Amino acid sequence: MLAAGLHSDPELLAGATTTTLLRNDLSAHLVGAAAAAADGCPADDPVVGTLRVRVLEAEGLATRPGGAPCVPYATVAVTELTRRRTRRTSAAASGPTASWDESFEFEQTSSDAQVVVDVWDRSDRGGPSDLLGKVVIGVGECRLGVPHTFLKHLLEGKVALRLTFDTKPLPDDSAQLRELLGQHPLGR
Repeated sequence: MLAAGLHSDPELLAGATTTTLLRNDLSAHLVGAAAAAADGCPADDPVVGTLRVRVLEAEGLATRPGGAPCVPYATVAVTELTRRRTRRTSAAASGPTASWDESFEFEQTSSDAQVVVDVWDRSDRGGPSDLLGKVVIGVGECRLGVPHTFLKHLLEGKVALRLTFDTKPLPDDSAQLRELLGQHPLGR
């Protein structure tokens, strides 16, 4: 093994105070690896499917320095090795609690992609928006076909998101909502 050879060669370690053994022989667990293997794909390859990101709501958002309520909106970006796709909520919200309940679908998304959600305070003077917080979630954290609800902290406050990723066509968004009816992401 390479690491064993490094420990036995004193010239390579001269002047080093510590050494760290790196393990790169362990396979990475990717979402859908078993499903991909069943389809004839190598199990270590990421799978490609459809990702639905539903931006539910936020609470406890910061007020503006003068005490005025913020006017929040969210941007959702799906970042992959060679591309970045971005969407923005359109529902009007105002104050420390925002309810958007908007979903965005991203087809042909790799299981090694990341979802980046930024929550912004829209400027009332036409200037740049102020960042209220950022959330980064790896698509690999999701099980295939299972909606995952995330409650993530921002700089001040929290945001609730729901991600669904599958290699098969996703169920109708309204059917999924009916199934989850009664489950409030912020615990109210």
